[in-house]
Amino acid sequence: ALGDFNIQAAIRRLQSYRRSDGSLSYWPGAPEASPFGSVYALHFLQEAENAGYAVPAELKKSLSGYVSSVVKDSKAGDFVRAYGLYALALAGQPHRGVMNSLRSAKGESGDARWLLAAAYACDGKADLAREMIAGLPYQGGDTRYGYFGSEDRNKAIALKVYTLVGKQEEAFKVASDLARSLSDPTHYMSTQSTAWALYAMCDHALSASGNGISGLAEFGGKSSRLETDKSVVSQMLLEDGEGGRKTLKLTNNGKNAVYAVTSVTGIPAAGEEKAQQSG
Repeated sequence: ALGDFNIQAAIRRLQSYRRSDGSLSYWPGAPEASPFGSVYALHFLQEAENAGYAVPAELKKSLSGYVSSVVKDSKAGDFVRAYGLYALALAGQPHRGVMNSLRSAKGESGDARWLLAAAYACDGKADLAREMIAGLPYQGGDTRYGYFGSEDRNKAIALKVYTLVGKQEEAFKVASDLARSLSDPTHYMSTQSTAWALYAMCDHALSASGNGISGLAEFGGKSSRLETDKSVVSQMLLEDGEGGRKTLKLTNNGKNAVYAVTSVTGIPAAGEEKAQQSG
């Protein structure tokens, strides 16, 4: 499949960015290390390995060693350090001393705190992660995003953390917002924002699907079973020509939380059309 080919090609291509200190450069053969790029690559490699792809052990080991030095460097910036701590925790190498030090430091940026919470969640400390993000905004008036960041990426990071700590209701709200952005052809999203959004959305969908959906929809005196092993199910409730006021009742017979979205489409009756122009 094309997806498999692209992932394997990306893993091979990372070799051309390697430097002697274990880091990766921004461009192949460039003389300087890219701390953010190195952390991003380690994150990718770990996710690829978790998905069953073969990852060169020596590449991952040397990259992990470099990222370990980055998270200990206070001059590296709190976002890169927090992201590095998340990538290392995801790889089963949590740096708890640095995590605790960064958590207690003052002046930490909001997006860094979200990623630090993700590191704690990956290290089995979901309760602490939930405490860290309680009341923490993931968007605001400050648009000076660094390291290819954006409001969309911040939302995606928040969605990922909400999913990790089991806050499904909050996750669903952010996922709905991100879905609108992803499906809006007029809304610009960078490669970084799109990658994070799809990454977080996929994990959210997997966590929300669980054992699928099992429920009952009762509408206008008729009932329909809602059964699927996936995370989404759709059901036509109103047939052509039907009208009048009707009551909808949904019963969830499964273990997963279920959220309902209703939509209506139709053609206005003759004489009730409204003129409209677009473009």
